[in-house]
Amino acid sequence: MLSRYVRRHFVRFFSLALGACTGLMVLITVLDRMDEFLERHVLWQDAALYVVLRLPQSAWQMTPAAFLLASVLTFGALSKHRELLAMQAAGVAPLRLVRPLLVLGGMGCLAMLVAREALLPAANQASRLLWRTRIRHEKLDVRLGLFRQGQIWYRAGNRVWHVQHSQPLEGRLLGVTIYELDAEGTLRRRYDAAEARWQGGGWLLRQGTLHAFTAEGGFAGPPERFAERRLAGRRDAGGNQRPAPRARGDGHSRRAGPGPPAPPAGHRGG
Repeated sequence: MLSRYVRRHFVRFFSLALGACTGLMVLITVLDRMDEFLERHVLWQDAALYVVLRLPQSAWQMTPAAFLLASVLTFGALSKHRELLAMQAAGVAPLRLVRPLLVLGGMGCLAMLVAREALLPAANQASRLLWRTRIRHEKLDVRLGLFRQGQIWYRAGNRVWHVQHSQPLEGRLLGVTIYELDAEGTLRRRYDAAEARWQGGGWLLRQGTLHAFTAEGGFAGPPERFAERRLAGRRDAGGNQRPAPRARGDGHSRRAGPGPPAPPAGHRGG
């Protein structure tokens, strides 16, 4: 009974805090993008859809602050009406009062982890695609590799590479994430590695984690950690191993070569 009473207060304050914090983030996003919306004569439907697609990211970022604020308000309300004093006089231990919030906090952390892996990537990708195609009217080609200061996006065959930093003189890629797709374009594996190095016709990943996914999009099992993992390079039509391509980096997009990505010459991660 006591735990239910404390939980009811916490959930009410958490809902109010999360709604207020998320609304503030959305307002900041709208004000920040307003000039571009007006300058490009963006349809209000596209602008509204962009804001909606940004909601999951904003709510995810504000959840910890909402938890903290709701905890303070919960015990503040109990103390204001002398309920906290009455509970202590009745011999209720402080840990018993805090226990419902600890349970809810653990559930919240689990929900944030699931949202980060299942919801946020799709929502963020959709918002970026909408921003570039419907608002900025950029023409995109999935066959292009994007080389930007500080990060590289590249597609090679059924793999999409995301690299945080490159060290071309040492032949290393740092902060590597590889998304491996099946023939239908469904994500089946994701490699997260601290380092990737081109060796002997393939990529050597070091200090990473492998996530496997089912065809329905769920996890196929627990993540597999590895110290080293080798990925074979792509082969041409004749079955011969092709070396890693190198782009002549000038900070702009380049067409993807026939093999896996390599650090563009002269490119250094910011």
